[in-house]
Amino acid sequence: MTSGIYQILNRINGKMYIGASKNIEERFKKHKCELKHDKHVNIILSRSVKKYGLENFDFNIIFVCDASLIFKYEEKFIDLFIPEYNIASGNGDNISRHPLRLEIRQKISETVINWYNSLTEEQKETRRLLYPRKENAPNWKGGITYYNCITCGKEGRSDHGTVIKCSKCSKMRKVMANHVIYNSVSEAAKANNVTTTAIRHRIKLGIPGYLDIEQPKPRSRHLN
Repeated sequence: MTSGIYQILNRINGKMYIGASKNIEERFKKHKCELKHDKHVNIILSRSVKKYGLENFDFNIIFVCDASLIFKYEEKFIDLFIPEYNIASGNGDNISRHPLRLEIRQKISETVINWYNSLTEEQKETRRLLYPRKENAPNWKGGITYYNCITCGKEGRSDHGTVIKCSKCSKMRKVMANHVIYNSVSEAAKANNVTTTAIRHRIKLGIPGYLDIEQPKPRSRHLN
């Protein structure tokens, strides 16, 4: 039983998939079985196997490590190789790179809406009582504050006092990546064709050309 990082390589076009497992040998068996019967969750890899044939794919162990470190090294190898068959990034995002991501998001939205519409009025009222809005909750002592974000100008509202930035802008901070300054980590990641985790990791390691220009502000806590 081998734990570590593995590669599924297409010998025809050189494209690959990078994965991690505590038991790579068993993971290979599962991959091959699902790909052979067209039941693999990775639609990109599955389509490629159907086109080129499973016999043209090599299953290689490329790095051996302790089971507790596999996901840490998986991110590093994904950032290094930028594998074409990986739908999910090393941080577990299974939707952003999926070719059917718009349809998936739409189905999730429709499922939630249909579920709520299927509830009876009594069930809806029960949920309102169990999960009241803060301003309607018996222990809520605050109020609603309306504000305009100083960064994007978008109007918003807060239930815990004055806010000068909306939630989206408050998460953004300027960083330097590859000697270029970007308005956010996500913007730097897109421009350099890597994950946001890779950008943060390079900043943390102090790699030349990577710098956290605007440190994130600590969250404030409001006690009643």
